[in-house]
Amino acid sequence: MKRRFSLLYLLLGLAIVAGGVFLYTANIDLYPDELMEIVSKKTEADLSKIFDPPIKALQQIREDGLNGSLIFTSEVELNKKFAEYLKKFSVENTLYFANSVGDQYIIYKDKDTWVSSFRNEKIEKKKVLWRRWKKFDKPVNEWGETTEYDSRKEKWYQQVNLAYAKDSIFWTEPITSFATKQLSIDGAIFWRGKNDSLLYGCAFEVPVKKLSSALSINDNFDLKRSFIVNWNDRLLELSTGDIDSSLITDDLKNIDTISKKDSILGKLLANWKMLGMKENSMFKFTADEDIWWANIKRFPFGKSRLLYGIAVEESDLVFKLVWQRLLLWVLLGIVLIASTFAFLIYRKKRRGSFVKFTSKDYSAQIEQMIKQGESSSLEFKSSLRWDYREEKVNKKLEEVILKSVSAFSNAEGGSLIIGVDDDGKVLGLGNDIATLKKQNIDYFELHLRNLLNQTFGVNYTTRFVDILFPEIDGKNICVVNTKKGEKPLFITVHDKQGKKIEKFFVRSGNSSQEIASLSEMNEYIKNRFE
Repeated sequence: MKRRFSLLYLLLGLAIVAGGVFLYTANIDLYPDELMEIVSKKTEADLSKIFDPPIKALQQIREDGLNGSLIFTSEVELNKKFAEYLKKFSVENTLYFANSVGDQYIIYKDKDTWVSSFRNEKIEKKKVLWRRWKKFDKPVNEWGETTEYDSRKEKWYQQVNLAYAKDSIFWTEPITSFATKQLSIDGAIFWRGKNDSLLYGCAFEVPVKKLSSALSINDNFDLKRSFIVNWNDRLLELSTGDIDSSLITDDLKNIDTISKKDSILGKLLANWKMLGMKENSMFKFTADEDIWWANIKRFPFGKSRLLYGIAVEESDLVFKLVWQRLLLWVLLGIVLIASTFAFLIYRKKRRGSFVKFTSKDYSAQIEQMIKQGESSSLEFKSSLRWDYREEKVNKKLEEVILKSVSAFSNAEGGSLIIGVDDDGKVLGLGNDIATLKKQNIDYFELHLRNLLNQTFGVNYTTRFVDILFPEIDGKNICVVNTKKGEKPLFITVHDKQGKKIEKFFVRSGNSSQEIASLSEMNEYIKNRFE
């Protein structure tokens, strides 16, 4: 019978998958222009993941600059300040900071160290002193470099009139980084100093190699092109996988030269030129007897003359996107089938398990009991065997649990909650479970029941002890409900010398107390059990 139900669930899952695929393929409209728009939006989302962090960091830097809290001090202080920005916004890009009188600062992350430079170009002409830091109190190394570099002559700083006018971020075309020597795009922002009225500028580099690897179009399609273009002069291809050998040209008008290097890109640019080289242009073209779709859009981040473009061969575009969506249905069916079998296995285990998971109402009831605190019928224990002070297993704690059970039995009964400390804080059973051979609640209860059976006997444990596992604050705890016993219940424990001795415990207020006096014990037993 069980096999029949398993087969039924399997067939049901396969039927849902087949039905979903049929409905999907029957209603899907395969319009290449719409599919191209989907790819374009995904490309823009990929770009956002790369550019959003430095944009947010630059906006915060400008705000702090306008407030007067960002000025040139010492290299150590600048390192601490700008490292905070880089960490806060999860930016790993090179940062430049400069003002109109020649103060210039650079910092970038190199593996687990920081590299920085701080100078005034008017005082230290044609030389830069680099320092490597692990901590900003003392550099681990330093070296010099002769250079004509001046931040104020760089393209990012030269855009001050465009960016400062509207307090916007300006992005440059791809240029070689002075600090890292990598091809990068720079984003810059500017402001006037609050106290000195100097013009300040700050820029982040976005490595083109990082940009290329982030574009999903480069991984999802076999026949594709992706590129950055600066209107009618400079183009950088991003789809080669090797930026160092990417097609770079400073003359888009010379289509023949580009076509000799890349016929597909040459055809694309020729068609775009015939359409007026407009931004936000979607068009199709033919190259090598194949139909291609292209989309060229303005760079969506701040102010710049940059455009980005993508192109995909039509059959590759339709095939990949349609089958990607069909794959979602297949995955859904697999999840459904796997979930069904997981449920059957879980149900089978539940039937053969001692564990009793409780309803939300019972959990709420236990939560209310915890809030009321310990009493003659309620006791809290942080753990079964995990010592929170020593941070290790302490089997003496198991004797404490057994002591509480015997005390409740010898009194009026009560509840012992494991996984809650004396202050009522819910700790859960995680640390206890982690110490067991099998790390699950099933094995936790088996271990606890074995302790009870060995100490009090199987007959007593079955009749007088009930174990439940409510969930409080997302954590499972263990509630051991002990009924009022019919006979005196003694417990065998180990004394300080390790010898076994019998003891008799009862509840006194909110704690379990031993009655050591023989006469007092006899009197209690007589009054309680006879």
